[in-house]
Amino acid sequence: MQNVQETQEQTIQDQQATIQEQQATIDTQAEQMYRAYIKIGTKNELKNEGLLSGGFLKKTKVDYSKIDLSTFQSIDTRTTNSISLPKKYKIMTTVPKNSYKVEKTGNGNTLYILNPELFWSVSNFLIIQID
Repeated sequence: MQNVQETQEQTIQDQQATIQEQQATIDTQAEQMYRAYIKIGTKNELKNEGLLSGGFLKKTKVDYSKIDLSTFQSIDTRTTNSISLPKKYKIMTTVPKNSYKVEKTGNGNTLYILNPELFWSVSNFLIIQID
C-alpha cells in the first residue's frame, strides 16, 4: 500500500513540474508575441543608425534591414497605450490611421493607441522622427 501511495505522490510531483514548465513556456511565448519596439530620434540620429534611406529628392523611408534592437525601447503592446512625443514629430513607420490619435498635452503631444491589435498589425516597430 505504501508503494502505491509513493508512486502516486511522485506522479503528482512530476505532473506539477511539467505544468510549471509548460506555463513558463506559455509566458515566454506571450511576452514575445506582444513585444514591440519604439525608436524616437532626430532625422540625423535615425539616418546615422541606418534606419532611414532616401531624402533630398527621394521620399525618406524606413530601412528595416538596419534595425539594431539594442537601440530600441522594448514595450508590451498589451499594456502600452500612450507614448509621449514632442511638439514636432513624424511617424516614419506605417501605422493604420484609425488605430491611434494624437492630442496636444502641455509642451508636447501624446499618441494614444486606440486599437492595439490594428496599430501593431503592420509592424512591431514604431520609428518616430523628431526635430
